[in-house]
Formats: sequence, structure tokens, C-alpha cells
Amino acid sequence: MSALAREAERAAPPPPPAGLRVVRALAEGGMGWLWLCERALPGGFTQRVVLKRPKRDEALRPEAVRARFDDEARAHARARHGNLVALLDAGRDAHGPYLLLEWVDGLDLHQLCEALRARDGGAFDAECVAWVAHEAARGVAAAHAACDDEGEPAPILHRDLSPQNVLLSRAGEVKVTDFGIAWAAERASRTTTGVVVGNLRYIAPEMLEGRDATARTDVYGLGRLLDVLLELAPDDASTAPLRALAKRCTRRDADERPASVADVLDALCDAAPTLCRGRARVASTVDACQRPRPDARGLQRPPRAYERHRRPRRPPLSPRSPLAPTARREVARPVVALARGHRAVLVPRAGRGHGRRHRPRRAGLAVTLAAHRASPRRGRRRWCDPAVAPPVTAPARAHPG
Repeated sequence: MSALAREAERAAPPPPPAGLRVVRALAEGGMGWLWLCERALPGGFTQRVVLKRPKRDEALRPEAVRARFDDEARAHARARHGNLVALLDAGRDAHGPYLLLEWVDGLDLHQLCEALRARDGGAFDAECVAWVAHEAARGVAAAHAACDDEGEPAPILHRDLSPQNVLLSRAGEVKVTDFGIAWAAERASRTTTGVVVGNLRYIAPEMLEGRDATARTDVYGLGRLLDVLLELAPDDASTAPLRALAKRCTRRDADERPASVADVLDALCDAAPTLCRGRARVASTVDACQRPRPDARGLQRPPRAYERHRRPRRPPLSPRSPLAPTARREVARPVVALARGHRAVLVPRAGRGHGRRHRPRRAGLAVTLAAHRASPRRGRRRWCDPAVAPPVTAPARAHPG
């Protein structure tokens, strides 16, 4: 097999495991693929899940890839909380290991911020910022308080808190995902010495310097998330305590940051005592950003399932369009045509079609051919104005005699 064929085979995504139907692709990163899938359950209904598979990396041995995926599955299984994406299943098939994760119907924080910037005017208030940061911090705190099978403390450090790993649902829920590079005491894989894995914009300084990660490493990630949220918030007195907290969490010296995520939670509650009100606003914002924006033709969204039988409205035509109606092409009322010799005369037709409840019939020209055939002159027909047209009379015929 040639090198080009091997590269194409490595870049091609593997098929889903048995029993899953792919709905659409969600994302493709440097380490794996994500798909939205449906699986059939015994009750006769389906469940939507997220399928995650690793990429075939020639720089890593298959054993290292399996060990990394086993560590991620173990972290998801040990850290169970409402603000963490749940692990539904894990396994292996002929194409490698895979994970089935909870499907969150919404957007990640990066997508939401980009949508708000594109809408020109969408912004968070202090309660929305505090709500998102508080819920993300609760999930991280649950991972730090995880235990092993014997009930002994086994903290899990996320180490990759970026906007792409914070999901927001239509109901205003906030969930932290992607424990791919999480640190745990019982992990099987080890990071290569001198190699930094993660999003460089949100990695703590001690990790870039090669030092070990601590709880303050995730505190730095929460501070960077606060910075991202505060970019879309007004710079006034309501957000001043949150900006001060973000500055404390992102200090270069780890000893100057809050000691734990629990301290960050307390500071968030003090900075925004009414942060619970932010859930409804976050939910409405996510729902509005997920709807397709109206285009130049004025179409708001695709029809729902119960509206597909309706006839869609046609967009208005431009006045310069050749299909746009003009004064010469418009017909005020339905007309009929009567033949007088070689000429046809348009006259109004009475009857149905003038009321509001009846659509006017199409203007058809019913030309009587009998008078035209009896006419001695059969030239080119000319259309006349009914206001100046002569009365219609039967053609005179000569009688023998």
C-alpha cells in the first residue's frame, strides 16, 4: 500500500459500532471524531448519544491510544455530577475503542460567544456570567472530590478548561466535558516528557513550565472562562467584583490564586447573590442563537414537522426582476375574449372571482373560432381596448336571390 493510500485510510473516519445510526457529524479535532448518533432501546424508542472515537495517530502506538481512552472513560465514570457530561457506555470493536457520551442539545461556550458577536448587540449581564461560571465550577469541584471504588479520595484534575469544553443547553444547564487529558492518580497513560497537550490559550503557566498540575491549575482555567464571558458583559459596577475575581484566578504565581474551586464558588456567590436568575436568561440566549437567522429573502426558519403540508410563501420579487408584475402585465379583473371578424376584444367577465373569499380565476382567453372562420379577412389578430372597441355583431351573410 502506498503512503498516499495509508494517509487516506488514516484520515477517513471509521464506521459507527453496531446498533448505532449516525445522525450527523459534530466535530473533528486533533485527537478524535464526534458524531451525534441514535441507538434503539428495548422499549421501541431511540436515544440520542454522542459517539467519540480516537484518530489513528501513527506517532502513538495502539496501546497508548487505548490507554488514553481508558483513562478518559474512567474519569467520566468516577466523576458523576449534574454539571458533568455523563458516560453512557464504552467499548471496543474492530475499528478501535469508542465512548458513548450524553447528548447536550445546545451550544458550547465558544459557539455561543461567536453567535452573540455576530448578532451585534447580544451581551451577557452579571447574573448570566456568574451563573455559567458557577455551574462550571460546580462540575470541576465534583471532579476534584471524586473517589475510587473503595471510597478513597481520588481527585481528577481536568487541566483543559476551555470554552469548547463547556456546554450550554437550551434549558440553561452548564456541563463540563472532555476529560481526554485529565490527571488522575490511577491513570494508565503518561504524557511524554517535554510535550504539552491542550489549548495553549487556556493552559496554566505551571503546565507550560513543565511543573505538575494542582487544583489551582483548574482555578486558572475557571478564571480564563470568566475572562471570555466578561468580554460580552458591560464594564460597569455590576461586573466589577467578577472582573476582580477573574484577575485573582489568572495570576501567574499559583500561590496567589484561590486555594481550591470551593473558594471560587464562594466568591461567585458573593459577587452575584442573584446568579440563579441567570439560568433563564442563558436558556433564552442559547435558544435564540441556535435558530437560523433570517436571510435577505425574509425566511425565518425551515418549516416544522406539523407545517410541512402548508404551502411556503414565495419571497417578494425585486422591482427590477423580469418576473415582477408591471402596469402592462397586471389584469385587474378576469376577462373573456370575444371574436369580431379578425379582431378579438377583451371585456370584463362578471360572476365569481371578485369577492375576498374566492381567488380570482386565471385570465384565460376563450376565443370563438366560428366568427373568425366566417370572416373574409384572416390576418394577424390585433388586441383592442374594450373601452373603444365597437359592439360585437354577427357577420352579415349574403342570401341567394
